[in-house]
Amino acid sequence: MLEMINSARQSGIHGTNFRTSCHTLVENGLLNKYRNASLKLAFRLTDDGRERAGEIYRKRLEEEQEK
Repeated sequence: MLEMINSARQSGIHGTNFRTSCHTLVENGLLNKYRNASLKLAFRLTDDGRERAGEIYRKRLEEEQEK
């Protein structure tokens, strides 16, 4: 996921900062943390996280259309 995010940005996000952000989002109830089938740490949006992400996405679309 970090590689995908960094490929869409001009400057990359450092891995440590990304992981810290993910854990903060878990603490705030926006992500769930779990182990995937290969037992690697993984994250998934909660219902609240999905709702908040949708709000941010719609706002950014509106801002882009205003340009």
